[in-house]
Amino acid sequence: MQCYGTSTASSRSSSRSNSSSSSPSLDERRLARTFSNYFEDLKRNELLRPQPGDTHDEAEEELLEDLDEHDELNQQMMATYCAFRRRDGKLHGWDDIPQAEMPGKVVFMFLVVDRLKNEQWWREWFDKADSEGHRHDYSIVYHRGSAYGKQGDSISGDLLAEKGVAVLPATKTGWARNGLVRASLLLMRFGLETPGNQWFVLLSDTCMPLYSFHNLFKKIRQEDKSRFNDFGMTLDITMRRHIWQPGACDTSRRSHKADQWAMWVREDAEWFVRENHLLKLKPRSVFVDEPYFINMMDEDDRPYKVAKTTYSQWYHESDLPGLTTQNTMADVKKLVSSPHTFEDVDMDTVRMARRMGCWFMRKVAAGAPYPSVQELDEPVIDIEDRALGLG
Repeated sequence: MQCYGTSTASSRSSSRSNSSSSSPSLDERRLARTFSNYFEDLKRNELLRPQPGDTHDEAEEELLEDLDEHDELNQQMMATYCAFRRRDGKLHGWDDIPQAEMPGKVVFMFLVVDRLKNEQWWREWFDKADSEGHRHDYSIVYHRGSAYGKQGDSISGDLLAEKGVAVLPATKTGWARNGLVRASLLLMRFGLETPGNQWFVLLSDTCMPLYSFHNLFKKIRQEDKSRFNDFGMTLDITMRRHIWQPGACDTSRRSHKADQWAMWVREDAEWFVRENHLLKLKPRSVFVDEPYFINMMDEDDRPYKVAKTTYSQWYHESDLPGLTTQNTMADVKKLVSSPHTFEDVDMDTVRMARRMGCWFMRKVAAGAPYPSVQELDEPVIDIEDRALGLG
């Protein structure tokens, strides 16, 4: 298990000084910018979805208008969310963040479209946590994508509405749009309104816990650094692709990516919301949710733990297209662009994910068989416990 940040600051300074002595020529920089712009065009083309009767040019114009709207929302974010009402009856601005209080809580930040895919299971999980004396050890904030453009929450009476605080007004999201990062930042800002919230965990509507709350909380409260699962070598690194305007992110790791389903400690969550780094993105940027947070952590030399928070499987044998499948190319594209959806999860799968140091898993289909909340109570020694000398 690795940590990046202050522990590696000296080696980074050395690498930066070495690279400056052999800086690229003007022609090389121009070529790199040209190639970078071409690569971004290719990434945007993945989002083109022509409607029946639409031409390619019409679909492209519609896409660019959508991306422009996201950029405008990034510009307006702090001004839009400038009135947080507290128990003192006063309205507090975006930068007026309450001081941290102890004991610390974990805040579950649910980024969903509508409802949790396995809401009843989650309800039982939280009920068990409450019955075991943990009611004040967690809080819930959520952003519901279907509420965008509406006056309030689009759904009432579900678990999130009953137990959580909604991000309102909802902002615009969408697959591969930078609005996913904006929604994540809003979840952090709303979560910071509770002074006790110390650990910020981002979850989707298909995420499921790998532990009972009692055992999960024991693990989380040991964390003093944010956790990001650096993907290591990727096509983005090979192609030197990055999402930032010139001068906004100069770290040698700016092509790295990590799971967006991560965990932030309060200090880092507050740092991310105090400055609107969204303004540093290239215009009409897409696929930014994976590089955004780890890039900014590296750029500022903020220490973090390289560790998985959420288990997912990108290549699963059941997703492989058959040679005789009519939609072979569509199946291949799905295989490399979206993680496997689990239709059935047993304890063997849970134990495997635990051994990898994960706390949650995705994507679990709605209604999929999943171990009961009682089964998740079994004792287990995972990779993190071994590192701590607990097993």
